[in-house]
Formats: sequence, structure tokens, C-alpha cells
Amino acid sequence: MLRGFLKWFCYNANMELLYTQILGIPVVGEGPRPLTSVHDVVIDPNNGSVLAFIVNLSKNLMIAPIDVEKLESNVLVVTDDFVIIEADEVVRVREVQKKGIKVFHNRVFSEDGTLIGKVYDFGIDTASSALKKLYVAKDFLGLIRWEKRILDWKEIVEIRADRIVVKNDLETVKDEPVVSLTEVAV
Repeated sequence: MLRGFLKWFCYNANMELLYTQILGIPVVGEGPRPLTSVHDVVIDPNNGSVLAFIVNLSKNLMIAPIDVEKLESNVLVVTDDFVIIEADEVVRVREVQKKGIKVFHNRVFSEDGTLIGKVYDFGIDTASSALKKLYVAKDFLGLIRWEKRILDWKEIVEIRADRIVVKNDLETVKDEPVVSLTEVAV
């Protein structure tokens, strides 16, 4: 029984959610109805931590990670609707948004300038509210992806508005095999 609890605890303590899973999930408080939903996630380029969950793009409203009681694949739970504030009230969030720094769809280069691909998703550790992995691939018009890689956050050297720079001696967590069109036709 203890082994089962420890397995459950370790799984839930280090759960990773993908950015694309977080987008659109409902934000709930004390009441039975959802308050809003998540529209974006702002990442701190200096340390990879989540700065804000953007819940209204037109009014630029956000929820700080400290106000999140629980984040799962189907819901973000907060104490009440008073935790939803204007993003401009948090100086660091305002700075990152003003500089246009985003992780999703940003190009990834090695330190020597080699294009590795574009971020098509990224993982967030729900326990620490921090960037955990980058899911990167080369693509054509956003429709066809190849050379998919999963990069650990430790490989990141710098996050800028126009690119993410990673170490030259990349150690990919997982490199998915590429299926050619001739293999599909057979």
C-alpha cells in the first residue's frame, strides 16, 4: 500500500503538462461555473519559470502561479475570482510581453548558429511551475514536421524574442524516427 502511495505521489509531484494541453482549460474557483479559461502562458526568459497564465487576451488579464491551487490537464483551480488581475500590474510580466518574448513557435538555434527547428510545444512541470522540456521540429508551412526532438530545459542557454539558443552539444531526450513518404506508400 505504501509503495502504491509513493508511486502516485511521485507521479503527481512531477507531472508535466504540455502548453497545448493547458490552452483552453477552464479556470474554476469556489463556484460551480468556470470563471474563464487559459489563453496563453508567459515564461520568464531568465529562469524558465511560469510568470503568468493569461486568461483574457483583449483585457490582458492573468493569474499568477502562486494563486493556482491545482493545475491538471482538464482544470486550473484558484481560490476565487479576485486572483485574476491585469498583467500590467506585474512588472516582470509586462516587461516580457513588451519585449515579445514567447517560447511557443519560437525558432531554436544551437550556440554555433545551426537551426534546430521551431518549438511546436513545451512541457511545464506542475509542481514547480517551470519549463521542463521543449518539443522542437523542423517544419514546412507548419504542416509537415521532421527531425522532431525533445530537449531538456537544462540545454537552454538563452530565450529571446527572435530565438531560443541551446547548447551545441545537445543531448536529446528523445529523437522520434522520421517516416519517409516511400515507407508510407508501401
